[in-house]
Amino acid sequence: MEKNTVPELAVLLNLSEATASSGTVFFSTGTTTGNDSNTVTNCTITAAGANLPTNANYSAGTSVAIDNSGNSIMSCSVQDYFNSTVSSAGILLASNSAAWIISNNKFFQTATRTTAANGLVCRAIRISTASAGNYTITNNIIGFANASGTGNTIYNGSFTTAFRGIELAANTTVSSIQGNTISGINFTTSNGNAGSPGIFSGIAVTSGAANVGTTTGNTIGNTSVANAIVITSSATTSSRIDGIYVSSAGTTSAIQTIILAE
Repeated sequence: MEKNTVPELAVLLNLSEATASSGTVFFSTGTTTGNDSNTVTNCTITAAGANLPTNANYSAGTSVAIDNSGNSIMSCSVQDYFNSTVSSAGILLASNSAAWIISNNKFFQTATRTTAANGLVCRAIRISTASAGNYTITNNIIGFANASGTGNTIYNGSFTTAFRGIELAANTTVSSIQGNTISGINFTTSNGNAGSPGIFSGIAVTSGAANVGTTTGNTIGNTSVANAIVITSSATTSSRIDGIYVSSAGTTSAIQTIILAE
């Protein structure tokens, strides 16, 4: 699949996808080439009914040579992706997925999501491919209860859950993370992790190279709205919370703006 555009559609999935390697929009493996240069734009990517997808968008290419590269997800509402027993993501780029553009999207939950297992991580954007880089993640809004930016994305549960707004694990080809907003989130967990990136991280760069906020600052929270991000842990030990976490020898990070409200 190459150079296709999917514009202005409601993409619905009425299936309970329990596996981590699934998605409402699924970029799968190729044979001689990967699924390259496709654009998903101005779409609503959501569930149909009560059965929610584990991931709203998922990509895993065949190999480094036959990867899914140069794809774009832009100006979409990505909503209601969740699994109570499996880690979930609005966009999950797994192995062999290179040089994607993720821009001007809105990621949110329209109802409270309650976890039912320990060790889960709820993410909006997750990139986890050691063989690729050159990702552009700009001007996305993560949180709230709708595309208008009111209410909260709410995660509840008495289990050791963690939250990541944007998580990048890539190679040393420089990626760019600019102008994203993470706000309107109410997160409850029993997690007592004191190590990084902790129980909550707005942006986490765990490997690879990335410019974070070098041209347009990323915003975590809100200076004018009280309780823009509420994090509650029932753990009896100290828990770590990171607005932006960077841990990579290959990372170039010049953070222009961080606003953290808890």
